[in-house]
Amino acid sequence: MIKLNFDRKLDEITNIIKTWRSRHLTVYGKVLIIKSLLVSKLLHLFTALPNPNESFVKQLNTELYRFLWNGKIDRISRKSATLPCSLGGIGMLDIDSMIASLKTTWVRRYILSQNTWSALFDLKIGDGSFLWDRNAASLRVLASRVKNRFWKDVINSLALFRQCYKIDVNDISSCNIWFSDVTKYTGNVEKAWYRKGLRCLNDLLDANGSIMEFDNLKHLYDIRGMQFSYDMLIRSIPRHWRTMNKQKCFGPIIHPAIGFILSHLKGAKYMYNILLRGIHEGHVNKWERKWDAQVGINDWPKTYRDIFKATKSAQYRALHYKIVTRTAATNVLLNQMRINSTTLCTRCNISHETIYHKFWACPLVQKFWRDIHQWLLESGATGEANDFNGKHVIFGHGVRIS
Repeated sequence: MIKLNFDRKLDEITNIIKTWRSRHLTVYGKVLIIKSLLVSKLLHLFTALPNPNESFVKQLNTELYRFLWNGKIDRISRKSATLPCSLGGIGMLDIDSMIASLKTTWVRRYILSQNTWSALFDLKIGDGSFLWDRNAASLRVLASRVKNRFWKDVINSLALFRQCYKIDVNDISSCNIWFSDVTKYTGNVEKAWYRKGLRCLNDLLDANGSIMEFDNLKHLYDIRGMQFSYDMLIRSIPRHWRTMNKQKCFGPIIHPAIGFILSHLKGAKYMYNILLRGIHEGHVNKWERKWDAQVGINDWPKTYRDIFKATKSAQYRALHYKIVTRTAATNVLLNQMRINSTTLCTRCNISHETIYHKFWACPLVQKFWRDIHQWLLESGATGEANDFNGKHVIFGHGVRIS
């Protein structure tokens, strides 16, 4: 039945794509249609049902990207396409991250819910207050033991979110000690200590915000143990937190990742952004490396912003994006695709028609840009008489003309 529901929605999406395929749209317009008209039909199923199988997600991605690139090969990698526009992507949806973010919202529902289903969850899976505090590795182990497919997906989604969520060392006082991301106890728990109330790093602090001596800790929590074990625990905590000025919290203690989920009471957008950031951490676009090697290090965040600041025309924005990402049609590219027999420039018929040559280095194009630069000087729009090069032309000079 679950598979049938997803298949029906996929058929609806395919039919909608057919009605829009013949229209001339920019990639930004198509991404908007994908988000608003296509994938929106699946949001309820992704939220309320167990995750679809991998073949469904693969087929859905195939249909969406086929629509995005007019049935041709992808112009840029799918990982780059899902980046926000400010980082050089086109804001395309990452389906796996979207499904995980929607499932993560059930953590918020559970914590804030007073319904019987949350009590049933505790009965079947365990103490929820401790469950959500576990680190990613421990959550995945727990998920492997859960038989209910839906809750297995929820716990795995939370594990992925916990893995992607970066905790500031200044905020780790509310992080848990056991099954932790910040102590050596990543896979086990001192149950006797936990039952006595020693659960998070904040519990190790005295009223002045200093880490307690072990004798004081044993007296306060009525626990047993060895000084050596306590010293090992303290040494495993980041040095900065041990030496910084801290304040003990006497109110409810909430893990930063769970606090982030609870701070956004509606939707899954913010969780999706965290998951997307974790997936793309350290990712460098292929065209950025090539341009940096050819024309020098470029300010890429500014370049991506300038694409949208320069004009309101979606067509011009799409053209500028193609130039920056080196996907604009040139004779070199068309020759590689076996569409054109020559790689020489159409204008000068001397050099190979690369992106840089076509839009800057060609002698005929150079004359055009000299005339433009002279007009800018005469109009007073720029005072840089000797600083006008291909880097300015390709990526934008940053001068706004009224």
